[in-house]
Amino acid sequence: MLQLIAKFGLGFTLPSYHEISVTFLEKEVKKTLGLFEDYKAEWKKTGCSIIFNIWENEENKTLYCNTFLNIPSLTLFVSSKNFWNPYNCLEILDEIIEKVGEENVVQVIIGNAHYPSAKYYSEVRYRLQEKWTKMFCTPCLYDCIESILIHLDVSCGFPMLQVKSIARLIYSSSMLISLMLKQFTNGEDLVRVDKSNYATTYWTMLRLKHLKQPLMNMFVSEQWKSTKFASTSGKDIQKLILNSIFWENIDEILSAVSPLIRILEMLDSHKIPIMGFIYEELSNAKKEIQRNLKDEDSRLILIS
Repeated sequence: MLQLIAKFGLGFTLPSYHEISVTFLEKEVKKTLGLFEDYKAEWKKTGCSIIFNIWENEENKTLYCNTFLNIPSLTLFVSSKNFWNPYNCLEILDEIIEKVGEENVVQVIIGNAHYPSAKYYSEVRYRLQEKWTKMFCTPCLYDCIESILIHLDVSCGFPMLQVKSIARLIYSSSMLISLMLKQFTNGEDLVRVDKSNYATTYWTMLRLKHLKQPLMNMFVSEQWKSTKFASTSGKDIQKLILNSIFWENIDEILSAVSPLIRILEMLDSHKIPIMGFIYEELSNAKKEIQRNLKDEDSRLILIS
């Protein structure tokens, strides 16, 4: 845009507020609506998924939603609205389903329902499917997996706290970060940040297992012993890193979590559409978890 302005040269007049907020906006709306006409033939042939993404403003409790249509070739933005009552989303969804045609909707996916109003959305899904009987209404897979991780975080609380304490110690000091990256892990980081706080902890656990030997080498090295942490706050972390029971706990937790983390990675990937094969991947992940835990009911109950 700036290049075009510079190419125009002197005398360029900026568009007015009215032109931007009314004239140009109306043109963009018409252009967006025109896209629907272009892809109607496709969703009539293959069907489509309505993605309903919700979040809440914690200050004034306003609910916001973005709505998208997913078809095999792409995902189309439909609308962005705000409302106060969780049940208002039924009216928004009814309007979209009528516009697309019930016979063309395979499923409605409601996502990001992790806030005080979340308890209403199971009823919303029930009411929606009761009215529109030819389609499925499901929660977002990412939210489902995150709920499992939250449950596991509570059930496996102590090892999770230990993992966090290791990361907290290393990343509290630029000297320890430099020591780890430059001399022991060959530049590989310990923490991988995810959009979910819970997934971040499990990603860190995976990285911890991957870097087990370099970290053990670091905590018995002369460089470590020369730091102030070796005789203060780092003493307990050193014992933890060298404790075989800690690593056994990590292995057991990851045997249940790794397949789910792999699915989260697929969901975060923007390289290829995943709607066509994600259900098969989820089924494979369940079977892998059962094999890892050897079908022991007392252990499988954690992820049921």
